[in-house]
Amino acid sequence: VAVAMAAMSAILNPTNHIVESLAIGLPLGQYHEKREALKEFISNANLLVEFRSGSIATAKHPILFRPHAVEVFPQAGAGLYACLFNKNGTPKYKRPGLYAGLDIGWGTTDFMVIEVLPSGEIKVRGDMTDTIDLGISHAIDLTRSALENVHGNINRNEFENQLLTNPAAVSYTHLR
Repeated sequence: VAVAMAAMSAILNPTNHIVESLAIGLPLGQYHEKREALKEFISNANLLVEFRSGSIATAKHPILFRPHAVEVFPQAGAGLYACLFNKNGTPKYKRPGLYAGLDIGWGTTDFMVIEVLPSGEIKVRGDMTDTIDLGISHAIDLTRSALENVHGNINRNEFENQLLTNPAAVSYTHLR
């Protein structure tokens, strides 16, 4: 995890500015159990990233990944927060009611509902918030299996690669 974050941080920060704060998300099903361990693990990261090839022309020197502060959020909650609040933290929506966030990931899907009360207070509706162990990878596997039933063996890696990098190149028409 830290290596992937360090590489992404280096791509987004090729001039090697200090990362004051890093916000990362965990699936809701892992959030309460693993957030402190992940926060500590990433907080202690001290990785030097060097790109030896590729198209990252601006990163010609090693880039240090060592964020000063790390915050861990539930994935659906972070997206919901970004949708409901302006950059300065003021609410975009002041009407009381239920607001929902959905985060479809590779292996899980998180959904979170918050309630904005007439007082302006915000409450997470735990009875309407959860993680299910289904994500994009499951949809890909089901699609590939259905196509294999008609056309025979399909290379999983190539199929996933085409779906993720060039979805328009994957088309299927079944006429009856």
